[in-house]
Amino acid sequence: MWDGAFDADPSGACSAAFDIFTTSRIEAGGPVSGDVYKCRTMPVVTAIDEGLYGEWTPDADEQARLESIFPEGVCDYELAGVGDPRVDVPGLITDVEVRGASVHVAGAEPRAEVQLRADGEVVATARANPQGRATIARLAAGTYVITQVVDGQRGLLSEPTELITVRPPASDRRGGPPAERGRGR
Repeated sequence: MWDGAFDADPSGACSAAFDIFTTSRIEAGGPVSGDVYKCRTMPVVTAIDEGLYGEWTPDADEQARLESIFPEGVCDYELAGVGDPRVDVPGLITDVEVRGASVHVAGAEPRAEVQLRADGEVVATARANPQGRATIARLAAGTYVITQVVDGQRGLLSEPTELITVRPPASDRRGGPPAERGRGR
């Protein structure tokens, strides 16, 4: 009856006869199924960094407004809803240190895949050791979001971490590698 509305099949009787309308939740990226009663969230700054607002990049005032409207973050509809018994969503990695061109994390699930993301895409990974520590080295300057994947399930997304690589003036190089420093935000 509803073929063609939610799949690539030719239109069924109902989908041909009735218009299908959307909801604000679907427009925000929520599932058509409507089975997410309470979503897991990510900070607004992470949503911006992940590219969830499409072509629109909010300025500082617009970001502050979004953060005042959504003080606990915005929905991350790529994750199962809070309380969904079918999925165990890995937690947030909060222990992140930037050293030079490397990102060091602690507190990941043992043997989890730690991912660095930029613009919503995975750009580097490392496997956490049995103590939940991982290092991803030789990174370019940029802003990264960090998460972990356990048993194929992505975890919560961190706030963006900025990695700054600074090259000293030519007179300070003395033939060695460029000096670098990192800073988390």
